Amino acid sequence: MDECVTNGPIQVCELKGGLIAQYRIEPAHFGLSQRDAAGLWADSPAASLALVRQARAAVSLPVLRKEFIVDAYQFMESRALGADCILLITSALAAAELASLHRQALDLGLDVLIEVHDATEVRTALSLAPELIGINNRNLKTFATRIETTLDLLDQIPNEVLVVTESGFHHRHQVRRMRTQGVHAFLVGEAFMQADDPGAALTELFGHLADGAATGR
Repeated sequence: MDECVTNGPIQVCELKGGLIAQYRIEPAHFGLSQRDAAGLWADSPAASLALVRQARAAVSLPVLRKEFIVDAYQFMESRALGADCILLITSALAAAELASLHRQALDLGLDVLIEVHDATEVRTALSLAPELIGINNRNLKTFATRIETTLDLLDQIPNEVLVVTESGFHHRHQVRRMRTQGVHAFLVGEAFMQADDPGAALTELFGHLADGAATGR
């Protein structure tokens, strides 16, 4: 993930084909015709794979395949699609499964973002000596988001681990608040998927901080 180290905030942006109906995403945002989009989103698993390919073809930045990973076969699939990093969700896996999948992914040269939601999951994740930990601010039981979740868990994570704060970011002051606490990597999906112009929304949320001073942890 060395390519992601910058002086400004890191943005991890989501392409969610399955949200096209909910958020009225225009396929043109992703270089798709209406006809292509109809085929792409007809089949959810195929849609996920197609979006990874499109992201890889569109950018030279690292690509995260963000979905439920439960089998090592998905690592080979991810590699074939051009993904650089996969997501392992602590709450979705037994500790032994998490450890095994984490090790296998690293052996294949994939980076791993381990997602946590609470202090217990942080301890589980840290037992694997990860380079990346994602703190999901969304309560998976109520689906409410609370960015303070990241701040509450931050002091339990060593400084050498890159923390990605996930979900709940819609305003500049929220991003600024995280950066003053030494968090500079953001996974943002909903705010951009709801926007008429995702690129403009990205600039609005982060652009003013690109050259700003960053506080370290």
